[in-house]
Amino acid sequence: MWLPLLLGVLLWAALWSLRDRQSLPASDAFVFITGCDSGFGRLLALRLDQRGFRVLAGCLTPSGAEDLQRVASSCLHTTLLDVTDPQSVQRAAKWVETHVGEAGLFGLVNNAGVAGIIGPTPWLTQNDFQQVLNVNTLGPIGITLALLPLLQQARGRVVNITSVLGRLAANGGGYCVSKFGLEAFSDSLRRDVAHFGVRVSIVEPGFFRTSVTNLKCLEETLQECWARLPPATQARYGEAFLTKCEYLGPHGHPRGKESARKACPTPACWEDVRVNGVPQKNTQATWNLPTCQTGEGLRVPLTFAGDQLQNPEDRAWHGLEWEGTLITTTSWDADLEVQQRIMNLICDADLTKVSRCLEHALTARYPRTRYSPGWDAKLLWLPASYLPASLVDAVLTWVLPKPAQAVC
Repeated sequence: MWLPLLLGVLLWAALWSLRDRQSLPASDAFVFITGCDSGFGRLLALRLDQRGFRVLAGCLTPSGAEDLQRVASSCLHTTLLDVTDPQSVQRAAKWVETHVGEAGLFGLVNNAGVAGIIGPTPWLTQNDFQQVLNVNTLGPIGITLALLPLLQQARGRVVNITSVLGRLAANGGGYCVSKFGLEAFSDSLRRDVAHFGVRVSIVEPGFFRTSVTNLKCLEETLQECWARLPPATQARYGEAFLTKCEYLGPHGHPRGKESARKACPTPACWEDVRVNGVPQKNTQATWNLPTCQTGEGLRVPLTFAGDQLQNPEDRAWHGLEWEGTLITTTSWDADLEVQQRIMNLICDADLTKVSRCLEHALTARYPRTRYSPGWDAKLLWLPASYLPASLVDAVLTWVLPKPAQAVC
């Protein structure tokens, strides 16, 4: 009984693999990509340009457009695009129509996105959610609707970049909400345009290092959000809650040096620093060391091994003496250290894992409905999204910071 079933599964897997590997003939078709200033969009634009596609790249800033044009071929063209501005979207659509002509638009990749404020929902306003939704959800919807006639003309493809956090809401803020919305739009769009030969794919990356997960920007937005809270709300959560949130940045990435800078905001560029009597030269590898008039109880994430100052985001060193200023440090909480090590393991700097999925969605004869680049997406987040909500809630409650005045 089991042998025929096993053979059937193996045969299905082999046939699926052969089907998945079939590609369309080489083409110089037009592909429009949003958010090409950096990250996934910029990398995909360059890779498709190298493969002979005629890439139309939308960039938010003139500097981003100029930098991309400088390293690309003459077949790649850029335009300025703000997906939150309807007039900008219409101008970009007219610009695309001028370039593609009768050929139509073969590919649209909705990549532009922002993180917004990653923090507790009670800290946020409706406007905080609106800003993220305008970019991550309403922006792709507006671009897609504006270019849909050109896509139907070429029987083209739409590829929407969402996130694993569009399958499992692991934190507060507008990011998860916006990605859930884009998932729903993509599913309904896929069914609605299939009759006209247009394919729609969703790419749900795991944790990757891009401008969306920029630690400095996320800390600044979180601090601004904290500063505007009423005193009663701040007391309810406690200062320690904010510190722990800073240690756990976008999608839980470790905060490291920026937390020390917050505790002591005046940076100093010392050329000769002595740590426990050992001279140290202050370079980018050790970052600009903060100074304070009083330093009791500060957390300064440094590791001191032998006569070398090691990775500043690793762990704390007790009893450091800076020449001219005494800073007394405390150790990392054990649970925070574990969380940071886990996130260091999960976060991936190899953006080609995502760009390869995007390329497959555009060039495969039978593109997949969903792609999940990143081992954490496949083995952690997507399986977790199918678990009972009570179990997921329990795990996230254990991992995330707890308010000072929590009642349970």
